[in-house]
Amino acid sequence: MAAALRPNLRGLSRRHYHQPTPAMLNALVGPPPTPEAAAPPAGALTGWTIGLKSNIASTRLPTTCGSRALQAYSSPTDSTVWRRLHLAGATLVGATNMDEFGMGSHTRDSLHGRTMNPWDAGRSAGGSSGGAAAAVARGVCRVALGSDTGGSVRLPAAWCGVVGFKPSYGQLSRRGLVAYGSSLDAVGLLARTAADIRTAYLHLAHPDTHDMTCMTAETRLRIAHLRQRLREQRQGPTEPLLPLAHVRVGVPAECWVHELSSGCLMAWRQACAALRALGCTVERVSLGHLDAALPAYYTVALAEAASNMARFDGARYGTHAMEGLRGARSRLLGAEVQRRVLLGSYVMGHQARQSFLAPAQRIRRLVQRDFDRVFALPNALHAGAAGRAVEEEGEGRVDVLLMPTAVGSAPLVSEEAAEEGRCRAAGYVTDVMTVPANLAGIPAVSVPCGSDRGLPLGMQLMAQYGDDHRLLDVAEHLQKALASKEKA
Repeated sequence: MAAALRPNLRGLSRRHYHQPTPAMLNALVGPPPTPEAAAPPAGALTGWTIGLKSNIASTRLPTTCGSRALQAYSSPTDSTVWRRLHLAGATLVGATNMDEFGMGSHTRDSLHGRTMNPWDAGRSAGGSSGGAAAAVARGVCRVALGSDTGGSVRLPAAWCGVVGFKPSYGQLSRRGLVAYGSSLDAVGLLARTAADIRTAYLHLAHPDTHDMTCMTAETRLRIAHLRQRLREQRQGPTEPLLPLAHVRVGVPAECWVHELSSGCLMAWRQACAALRALGCTVERVSLGHLDAALPAYYTVALAEAASNMARFDGARYGTHAMEGLRGARSRLLGAEVQRRVLLGSYVMGHQARQSFLAPAQRIRRLVQRDFDRVFALPNALHAGAAGRAVEEEGEGRVDVLLMPTAVGSAPLVSEEAAEEGRCRAAGYVTDVMTVPANLAGIPAVSVPCGSDRGLPLGMQLMAQYGDDHRLLDVAEHLQKALASKEKA
């Protein structure tokens, strides 16, 4: 199995970078899982190895969140997502490294140190699920579970050359996930192939009565009904010859920015061509408020982070402040977490709330409406979705969106640190392509596509809320088509 999971280096030059060994990666951190009391149950995932991000609870691993504040914390219960994989026969290999409490884009602000990019030790692995992506890329585990608040699964997946999937908000239970931004967080999956992600996802996408944000069975049935109506409307008299003949793909004009590298532009065109060859119709669409998504995201995320971080006071969880509670958070929390908590506390103040948080929430709703306007499938959360025509004729009605996951390949850690030293906000711009999906709660997946200077790139697909199965279907066909072209 290890040979099957080894990274495919075809088409990537090895002359300009150094690949660290699995032991050097610092992808798995902390002690190994404690032995199980009984043999794992046999199931569909027997033999599958799973890595858990350090903010997803398991009774067999410390749940440190990469922070000194939780260095000694062990969860009394398993997270719902891990319990479901375990019941299907999966094997836990360990905890993966992460930015402290998920606040970062490079997996370097961690109790355990930096995770190296498996393609080049001097470059960023992405974050905050960089340990999970690196572990999957190097074959340490077959599937890894991460968390995605603003791109924390998709960005490292793109820079490490694997598939990263963020489901619709509420598709997977968040019980056992340590919260960063409660209205933005989603448990995500990383694997070498979209097919593996689909297999694992099918065991996880079920209601959970222990999580009030988890999608109910009624909502799942409503989405399935809307999908069936759309399928029936598009069905022709004969079976299509191409696998994605009825799929319409939109390319957002706002993502065509001058910061995109030449390699990223080439990969974007390559993905469009591959989808056309599979039978898709590719057209240009507009998401008018996409440029405002990043500042709105960080305003909302920091406010929610400040609220969620209030519980880590040195008294209730993990490392206890033996020197006294006064100043405990300054001693136990890292600089980046402290910075975000302070900013979040500020924007929740009475005056700043009206000046920053309220406008950010309005922009969030506008971003959601932009997505609803371009997707053919209605948003099942809206009261009028069932009564609306499944597909209104006209320009811009598409099934999935295609855009880059990041503006280029993984940057050098030294260059990124120097840039952030000149402007602290520079480190937040990394998420510009990924945060819109979290603001709208829609599913998104990053698929490896091409390379830039010998380093992997990722293309991102997004779909309407709840349309996760079709998104994974398109991602799987796209990945196979790109792999076939690469071998040719």
